[in-house]
Amino acid sequence: MLPIVAIGLSFWLDLVVAGATPEPPEPPEPLDPLDMARRHAPVELEETEFLQLSARDEAQDSAVRVRVLVEPRYAELADAFADTVAATLADADGWPAAGLSFAVVETDWDITVVLAQPKTTDALCAPLRTGGTFSCGRKGRAVINARRWLHGAAGYRGKLDEYRTYVINHEVGHLLGFDHRPCKAKRRPAPVMSQQTKGLGGCVASARPSAAEIAALASRPARFE
Repeated sequence: MLPIVAIGLSFWLDLVVAGATPEPPEPPEPLDPLDMARRHAPVELEETEFLQLSARDEAQDSAVRVRVLVEPRYAELADAFADTVAATLADADGWPAAGLSFAVVETDWDITVVLAQPKTTDALCAPLRTGGTFSCGRKGRAVINARRWLHGAAGYRGKLDEYRTYVINHEVGHLLGFDHRPCKAKRRPAPVMSQQTKGLGGCVASARPSAAEIAALASRPARFE
């Protein structure tokens, strides 16, 4: 360290003796707002980069039409994933309790459910920060992080099937117009729209909508966000 200090001191003494003034460093180039926007803009789905699953149901006219996409690297999981999505969204104790019906279709979809690797999830969910871990539901698509799909989350340790039910109901809940909801009653089931994978705060993990959430959805026309 001492030789470096000595060299630096010698350099500055030479400048003083010579009567020179060191030039200030050039200011950094200003950030381009358009470039920043591009960095955090969501990636659009390119159907050719995903496997689209075949229809699982004959859709009624009033059904919420659901497209299911899977990244090719998870091709061996594709059919089971689509079956789980269809079963979860047909569960009488899930969102259908509000009077909705859902059908997995191939055309004219209302919403899309995607199984994607962490990196793709981050890109599709931007500008939301999913950090390679979380899933998201926005702009008509529920993007399920395959890492969590395969391994679950702390609040559902040992209950992988329940976690999968939770994450589908939670992210589709966002598409139905729900924001996150806090859990206010300790030792009671958490709302499905609470961020259960970030901590339960004394509540009990619950993979299906609460009575209050069902009532809220039933009280208004379905809208897709």
